[in-house]
Amino acid sequence: MARPQLVLSAHPSAWTAEAVSGEWKAGASASAACQFCGQPTAGWQVPYHLNDDHADNRPGNVVMSCPLCHLPQHLNRPQIDREAVLVWLPEMAQGAVNVLARHIHLACTAAGYPPVEAQSARAPATRALAGYHAYRALYERRTAAELRLGTTSPLQLGAALLELSAADYARRAALLGGIRLLPIGRLYEDGHDIYPEMLRDWTPPRPATPPNPSSAAS
Repeated sequence: MARPQLVLSAHPSAWTAEAVSGEWKAGASASAACQFCGQPTAGWQVPYHLNDDHADNRPGNVVMSCPLCHLPQHLNRPQIDREAVLVWLPEMAQGAVNVLARHIHLACTAAGYPPVEAQSARAPATRALAGYHAYRALYERRTAAELRLGTTSPLQLGAALLELSAADYARRAALLGGIRLLPIGRLYEDGHDIYPEMLRDWTPPRPATPPNPSSAAS
């Protein structure tokens, strides 16, 4: 079954402090998967309005998404420019970008390397090195985004989308082309970065170590 498309959005109903507030775990099921990327949420879910209108809470218009897939609908978050950056990546859908960023950040965390540092120019001397290079390749695409838009700021793009006519806004996916939102490795709620907690909950459990036959025989 095809998943809903994620499009960078700035609906006026979402451009308010009330709409930006997370309530990340409200009514969440730990076993549920995000409707956009298919990744397990481990309880970190937030309502996503399919038609962008946050006043339209009909059951058919509201699905649950993970926090990363919710970001494209809230380019007005107070610290969005510290949470994500615009990149030019036409070969990947937004949902796929989120999945890749999430797993790179998980690999960094497993290696004891802060995920936000994956964007730095300093390569880690750890087993997170492969993830670091993958993320750097994505992060470097911000230059191409800036050439096309004049900015890499999600907040500035959101403000520009608000100025579009209704007809142009409806075709914003075509107008933006391959512009994507790349999560940096932070997510703020009430001024506190809660992304490390999310990554801990998203980390798959380690497989149980099988018993050592030699020790059992002794």
